[in-house]
This record gives sequence, structure tokens and C-alpha cells, in this order.
Amino acid sequence: MSRKFGLSRRDFLRVSSYAAAGAVAIACVPAEAPTVVEEVAEVDLARRAEFTMGTVPMETAGTFVVNGWGPGTVAVQEQHHAWFAEFYPNMEFQPAPEGGWSSYWETVVVLLAAGEHPDAAMIHFTRTAPFADKGFMLPIDDYIDALPPVDWPDDFHFTAVDNIAYKGKQYGFPIDWAPRAVLINRDIMDPILGDWPPPDDWTYQDLLDLAIEATDTSGEDKTYGLATGHWAIRQWNVTRGFGGHFFNEDVTQANMLEPGTIEAFQYTYDILHTHGVSPSAADLELFGGQFAAFASGNIGMWWTLSDETRSAVEAVGDSFRMGIGPEPVGPNGRFGFEGNVGWFIPSGSNFPEIAYEFMRWNLTDPDQARFMAVNGFGGFPGRKSSGIWNVQEIEQFLPNYGHAAWVLGAESEEHFPLFPEGQEWMPIYAQHMDPLMLEGVGSVEEALEGLSADTNELFDNSVRNL
Repeated sequence: MSRKFGLSRRDFLRVSSYAAAGAVAIACVPAEAPTVVEEVAEVDLARRAEFTMGTVPMETAGTFVVNGWGPGTVAVQEQHHAWFAEFYPNMEFQPAPEGGWSSYWETVVVLLAAGEHPDAAMIHFTRTAPFADKGFMLPIDDYIDALPPVDWPDDFHFTAVDNIAYKGKQYGFPIDWAPRAVLINRDIMDPILGDWPPPDDWTYQDLLDLAIEATDTSGEDKTYGLATGHWAIRQWNVTRGFGGHFFNEDVTQANMLEPGTIEAFQYTYDILHTHGVSPSAADLELFGGQFAAFASGNIGMWWTLSDETRSAVEAVGDSFRMGIGPEPVGPNGRFGFEGNVGWFIPSGSNFPEIAYEFMRWNLTDPDQARFMAVNGFGGFPGRKSSGIWNVQEIEQFLPNYGHAAWVLGAESEEHFPLFPEGQEWMPIYAQHMDPLMLEGVGSVEEALEGLSADTNELFDNSVRNL
């Protein structure tokens, strides 16, 4: 059986940029007032009532400009051009030239700050609070009241929905919902695990013990028991699992010196350095990163986002037996959700009603919702009922996939805190944690003390606290 899915993970990032309304806008068209032209024939009134609010004439003409990271495939472009052809045939749908993640954020912030707004754009949940706080995003609550997505919000993962909300207002719709999981090389781990699949309640300590037993770096072809990372959002999950926190409840003060927080960071440090069960930063560079190290058969367990599953299945092929286990349980429980992306309407959009209708269609139209789920990148759709299509496809190769990632990943409805200074804080985190976690320089307590002090300084100088 072929292990090539409809689209690779990279392809889906392109697809999702169109589902979120598009590609990186190198430049936006000048603001224009909507115009209305001659009548359009052959209108399916039932579909129009289902997918539009009826506030914008079908004859409206103009250019609909979109933003995202990376363009979609030709097939996806055709789908979205077809949507406009059906509902607003005089509108030109304008995807922009290809661009990547970094260039998107550099470009879109400049455009939004300058008032050169696209009509719809992608958002990563880490940007929700900063963008909303700066007035870049249009609240969509009134549109939801007028024409809600089918089964909104009950049929959507709370964490994904809440990640695109701020101060009681909804600012967008979730494209995906990405819990963490453990991808497993069964050729390495089955003799150690014994029973398959891993138990639902395996713990952080179980994971470490298994990794220690699986690690063998004595020869040229080294085997490491576990690959993981230390970046802020991922470490937050582990910290909550140990009962610690990063911040106080309203995210105005650091709480990084709590015992549970220190224990969580020490746990990650011990994986990366003390026990030698994880490849060093230098080794990972030689492998080409964690993904390549796992796909090449040098990693027993890869603790990562479940949205890596699809591309990992394709890359591994028949080279070894692959499995999946759930996010482990800590002393404080399981905290498996990491993040998601979504789409939003910039506050200066020329066609906000059309933008809302277009984004909602991607969630509500059964054929389109299924297309996005099946051609997703392992990060489940934000809409719960669409997830089964993703599960059915990948479970051809990973029978435990749905239970381990989709079901158990939803146990906790807690997500990384959103706060306006989030983008300024991330480099501060890296400044203190990269030397410790990548190079083994310093101690956990020292790094957390420095991070805590600089975090509090950031909050003290924040405009919201002045």
C-alpha cells in the first residue's frame, strides 16, 4: 500500500494558507470601494442562502486580496476561484506570490501597521493577542450571530477556538488543532515496551526510563531513545504536567520559580544532557533535524506535534515499523494541546462580509471541509466532526493514531497563555534557555531566575501596565 498521501505537510501549509484565504501578499492593492455591476444569471438561491449573509450584492465587483505563508496548489487555487465564480463572479480572487513563514510575518505586520490591509489573512495563535491588541484584527462576533458555522462552537475544539479569541471577542476561525504525541520506531522500542500499544497512562518517568534503555551510542550508527525540544510552547505543556506555571493568572508577573516549574525544566534538561538519551544540537545538525533523525531510524521515540505524523509516515515508508503513543501524563495530569493556526479579517478589509463568508465556507461546506481534513498535515481540523476523515486516512498505517493523538490529546482544554507582549517575550525566553538546553551551559535555576527577572521587567514596562 502506498504511503503517499494527497498532499505532504509542506503542501498542506500551502493549502491552509488558501483555506485561510491565501498566500503571502508582497503588496496589497489600493483600497477600493465595492462596485456593483450588471445582474448575474443562474443563481442557486438555496446555496447562496446557505453560504452568504445576503448583505453584499452578488454583482459586487473588486479585487479580493489575501495573505498567508506560501501559496496553495493549483487544485486549491481552482477551488477558491470557483467559490468566487459561484458567489461573487465579478470579484477577482488575488493570491500573491510564494513566500515562507518568516517573510510572511515580516510583511504582514508592515502592511497592517501601514493600513494597507489585505481582505483576509492567516494567523498563528501566538500572534492573536498582539494583533488584536494593536487593532489589526476585526472581531467577527456579529457575523457569527448573523450566519454561524454549522454547529458552532460545540463542534469545534475549545482550545483552537479560544486561541483566536481575545478579551471576550472572537477574532477568527481555527484551521487546525494540533495536540502533541510520541511517534515511535517500533523496531527499536517493541523489544523494550513489550506490549503494544503504549498504555494510555504512561508517564514522563516511563518515557525517560524507556529512552535510557533504548539509547546506544557506542557505535558509528547511534541510536537515541528520545528526541524532544525545549521551545517555550512545548515546555509549557511539560511545566503544566508537573503542576508549574510560567505566569500568574492574568499574565502580568512571572511564576517561573515555582517547584513544579523548576522540576519540569530540570526534566527536559536531563533528557537533553544528563542522561544522554537525546541527540545533541551538533548531532541534530548532522542528521538534518529531528524529523530527519527519526525518519532515518536513529530515534526510538520522537516527542513532537502530531501534525508531523503524515509527513513522517511518508518519509519512513517501509524502512521500519512506525507507531504512535499519547502525550505522557505528568504528576498534574496530561496537557497535550500545543497550538493551531487560523484565519482572520484585517480591520481594514475592503470586503469583510465576503471574507467572513469565504472563511466560513471552508468549515461548513461538506466537500470542502472533508478536502481540508484529508489533505491536512496531521494537525487535526479545528472542527471536531471533520477530524474523523483525517483519522481514517492515517490509521491505515498507524492504527492507534486516532486514540493516541485525537482522543487523548483533547483531555485538557488548557492552552498556552495569550498576552500582548508575547512576541517580545519569545526572544527573551530563547536568550535564557537556548544556552542551557542546547549547549548545557549554566543551571536550570540560574536560567529561570534570569528569565523570570527579564519577564517581569518586560511586563513592568508594558504599555498595559503604565
